[in-house]
Amino acid sequence: MTKPVKPDVRLVHTSDLHLDELGDRRCQGLTYVVDFALEQAADGLLIAGDFFDSNRVRLEVIEFAVAELERFGKGVVIAAGNHDCMVDESVYNRGAWASAPNVHILRSEDGETVRWEELGMNVWGRPLMDYGDGAGPLEEMPRPLGNGLWQVAIAHGYYQPPGARTWASFPMTTEQIAKSKRHYIALGDSHAFKCISEGAVTAYYSGAPSSGTHTVSLVAFDGASGTVAVEACSLRERYPA
Repeated sequence: MTKPVKPDVRLVHTSDLHLDELGDRRCQGLTYVVDFALEQAADGLLIAGDFFDSNRVRLEVIEFAVAELERFGKGVVIAAGNHDCMVDESVYNRGAWASAPNVHILRSEDGETVRWEELGMNVWGRPLMDYGDGAGPLEEMPRPLGNGLWQVAIAHGYYQPPGARTWASFPMTTEQIAKSKRHYIALGDSHAFKCISEGAVTAYYSGAPSSGTHTVSLVAFDGASGTVAVEACSLRERYPA
């Protein structure tokens, strides 16, 4: 029996936008991320935490973010980070998120899977539920659902390489990445573009679009080969001098 070929998919992966005040560099960054995703004809957008700088941002900042994601039009998955964690007063419990049906906010403390039927893809993630000292976002990750699909995970946390001192909140380990059986893990927390792939699993921090490396990740899933290629794309030149 011929093994089914997965579809070709292009995603933009970003994190750590830290939206704070309308008109500032961070909010400009979201506009540039959406512009870039549209220019690249991306099939989806992954936002791996700290989309907002805090849960105290004004309502107008939330409404701006909703409108920008609605402008993108394709599917968006958001995993809350430690700055915008899923407490009762979370930004994700305020504003007109329902007006952008293309946006899926991960809300389950145990993690959940988003099925992108048209892309032949599952996206699993667990949002951060508090500001610090919580469990790692990849702990007890379930086995992927659905044979023949692209399997993606999204998480916000601190990568601890083998032998590192275990001091950070929301740690993620090499072993967790290697055993995840995902084709790609979209990570947030570091403001630098960074590869932490392990074994057959491709895993990257995208970097932050308005600070650090000023990057987003362009992730290309090749259906014929079953491989994933990741490119760091700088948005630095889009900002006013």
